[in-house]
Amino acid sequence: MKRIVVIILAVASFSFIGKAQGSSDLQLSMNYNIGIPMGDFTDYINQASFRGMNLQVDYYLSDKLAIGASIGWNGFYQKKARESYEFGGGAINAVRYNYLYQLPLYLKVQYIISDEGNIMPYVALAAGGHYIEHETYLGYVGFADDSWSFGTAPELGALMMLGQSGWHFKLSAQYHLTFYNRNNIGTIQNLGINMGFNYDF
Repeated sequence: MKRIVVIILAVASFSFIGKAQGSSDLQLSMNYNIGIPMGDFTDYINQASFRGMNLQVDYYLSDKLAIGASIGWNGFYQKKARESYEFGGGAINAVRYNYLYQLPLYLKVQYIISDEGNIMPYVALAAGGHYIEHETYLGYVGFADDSWSFGTAPELGALMMLGQSGWHFKLSAQYHLTFYNRNNIGTIQNLGINMGFNYDF
């Protein structure tokens, strides 16, 4: 968990430094994120995560086409009902607590579908590495693991101009697909709902 915080702070610092050097083609996006488990991931955790955020930096090659990078974080958690779990020659009856922390580091391509008017719909595709911390506790008996996996995320959203201030309100949906396959967890799938603000530098 501490490593995740350090990575986020480091990337955020470099992003702001890059912005301060200035270019009208650069855009910084800071978003609150809700993560909704989907697919096989719901067998492990099926409750939505309201603990998420992401930071994005985009460089526009033209009025509509941009390339960029992003870093995000989501913390998923679920408390399971008391059950009996078998381990080798024995069993334990306990309440189960599942935790999964996900930090995606993406490179992305974004295309503005229409830049006419104050609302600009866009599509994007991101891919990169996902740092995963996974913890499971059966009562006081716990297991923890961390690893890197490849992931991808198509995105559909819209930017709404807030006057001539350089600020935009952003709303988007991003489908995260992480090829995890560890610790009896297969592919991690979740739908991310992003709400935040963009600023043109």
